[in-house]
Amino acid sequence: MPPDSMPDPLVIPTRKRRKAIRAETLRKIERHKKGLEAAIREALDYNPLAMGMIAPNPGPLKPIRELVEEYFSNQPQWRPATLENRRRILSRFVDFVGPRPLTREIIEDYARALHADTTYSPRTLWLMGTAVVTFVNWLYETNRISHNWRRGINFPEKPPQQPRGTYSEEEYRKLVEAAGDRPIGFIVKLAWHTGMAMADCCDLKWGDVDMEKGTIRRKRTKTQVEAVLTFEFGGELHRALEAQYEDTMRAFNSVEPAYPVCRWAAGNKYSIQKLFRRLVAKAGLPHRSFHSWRATLLTEMVSKNVPLNAALKISGLRSVQQLMNYASADTGLIREHLGRLRA
Repeated sequence: MPPDSMPDPLVIPTRKRRKAIRAETLRKIERHKKGLEAAIREALDYNPLAMGMIAPNPGPLKPIRELVEEYFSNQPQWRPATLENRRRILSRFVDFVGPRPLTREIIEDYARALHADTTYSPRTLWLMGTAVVTFVNWLYETNRISHNWRRGINFPEKPPQQPRGTYSEEEYRKLVEAAGDRPIGFIVKLAWHTGMAMADCCDLKWGDVDMEKGTIRRKRTKTQVEAVLTFEFGGELHRALEAQYEDTMRAFNSVEPAYPVCRWAAGNKYSIQKLFRRLVAKAGLPHRSFHSWRATLLTEMVSKNVPLNAALKISGLRSVQQLMNYASADTGLIREHLGRLRA
């Protein structure tokens, strides 16, 4: 057959051979990808006007009181106690702003005023600053203020947590001797025998105390497990409660279930806390938090082979791991008790 009449050859597509990419190269690509994403996020955070994320010119602000009311109306998930606390804090901020329009300079002045305030504890000042910062962040998120309003404002920092440990019986006697007949002495005795926290000791009512049976029933509200605690108190705490009973009778001519056991400490947690610090210094003991009384009681219960289910019920804790965080005893001893409990 002549060459001109030969058919054209068929074109058969060939598949390219795939090359394997080394795992190290893949990791390097992933790192570059994450770095690029981080750079984009940082650029957008630094310049929120990019890509039309927020409007370039936020509208004029409403009066500060209207803004605060609208802020609280958009927080339905808060508990009533938290809502009341935030309202009280932001009301001080509203009084500070007054009729002036809200600006960054006013917020900075308020932060400096918090630093100079000596009437509140460092933790209270930190909570006040945190509430204002949360409110300012809400203003930014709802496109009411520009981005630079909430950056670099120097509010009080959270103070370090007080050290927690355990008290020996000798140290307890020193504190009782140094306190004498003052109300802080009764609070120390109550904490030693029951391991209750500062707020529970100050808010104890006569309705929680049964003088005839010698028991104290207190419902914990701040622990993960709500429990009604029953403590059997002996001679020392019984005599202290009798003295408080007589003081209540002198003050009110009667003892009602709603009356506080220690009227000098009722609703006065922070003043009692300051008195306790002074008492520890007067007794010549190292400073520890008041919550150490609870750790002392739990450590003693574990050391004296108290069943773990009873220890967890008294403390209001959920797990043995949480009990280990409080009790200073050997963890092997706690695990041994746990094995008996599960046997």
